[in-house]
Amino acid sequence: MKVEYYWDAEFGFCECSLTIGNNTFYGQANCHDDDMDMCSERTGRLIAETRAKIAWFQHVKNNELRPQLAALKQLYYSMNRSKYFNPKSYENRMLQRQIRFIKKQLTVVNNDLARIQQNLRELLQDKDEFYKAVRKKRALAETNQSE
Repeated sequence: MKVEYYWDAEFGFCECSLTIGNNTFYGQANCHDDDMDMCSERTGRLIAETRAKIAWFQHVKNNELRPQLAALKQLYYSMNRSKYFNPKSYENRMLQRQIRFIKKQLTVVNNDLARIQQNLRELLQDKDEFYKAVRKKRALAETNQSE
């Protein structure tokens, strides 16, 4: 796995490219215009990398696991319709084992994807609340200095 970042401090823009094998996944983070006073490269990198990981998980789910599962189910369907089908055969047992394995992998990927998306939502919400609290304290400090 290779991770590369591009950070533009002037515009508060960060891009992350995550290369896994022959595939590259991208994530971006743009600092809101109202938050430019607190824009940080570290936060931008974290958000961009998280979005790249989400893209990777979605790729694994949609382009690897789901097609594999569909192909195995189609193979089982074809085997099951044969008049020579033996449910106790080695081939059938191995096929059923592979189907269960892919289903478990798909469940794990779905759970990890949901967890990462929830963590990103919480991070963004916590960041916004933190920024509001800092602005409130800055405004209070400015009013105290002017008095």
